[in-house]
Amino acid sequence: MMLLFLVGIGVLVYFILFSGKTSNVGLTTLGKESAEERLKTRFVNGEIDEKTYLQMKETIKG
Repeated sequence: MMLLFLVGIGVLVYFILFSGKTSNVGLTTLGKESAEERLKTRFVNGEIDEKTYLQMKETIKG
């Protein structure tokens, strides 16, 4: 029973550490897309306003 609990904890820790990294594999290979996606997420979540979003997007595009 204790072994099953420890295995469960190990699996949970694995998914917490690695599940977010594997979902963005395609984006991390293209740095600009990754930055734009993160910027878009911040805008959608309300962390930045539209003016800031557009300015930062223009800066990223260079």
